[in-house]
Amino acid sequence: MKLNKTIAAVVATGALLTGVGATAAYAEGASPAAGRVRAAAIGKNFDCSKAAEVKATLEDTKTKLASMHEERVALLNEWKTTAADAGLTKLAARVDKRIAKLDERGPKIGTRIDKLEQRIDAKCSAAG
Repeated sequence: MKLNKTIAAVVATGALLTGVGATAAYAEGASPAAGRVRAAAIGKNFDCSKAAEVKATLEDTKTKLASMHEERVALLNEWKTTAADAGLTKLAARVDKRIAKLDERGPKIGTRIDKLEQRIDAKCSAAG
């Protein structure tokens, strides 16, 4: 009986965590497919009639990512200041590493979006 209760608790915890994660992912009202434009979608079968819509989605995604990046870095800077004021130097160093990682990844994502837009332009200008 104890094993059954343990299994039930693990399953319930997993379901709860999955629900919390899904809720957080879509908290801003975005649908699951909103903003999803894969690089493979701009291949030989790409429909150029939807180029404007896709490019608008890419620009919207780039804008959202930039604002989220700024908010996240501001929050991490607050945490770093709080940790440093409390004398938690190791924690402040870890927060510094996290900020550096975010600053490294942010431009890479923007570059990918720019490349997708360039591929759309090249594909649709050659077809049109």
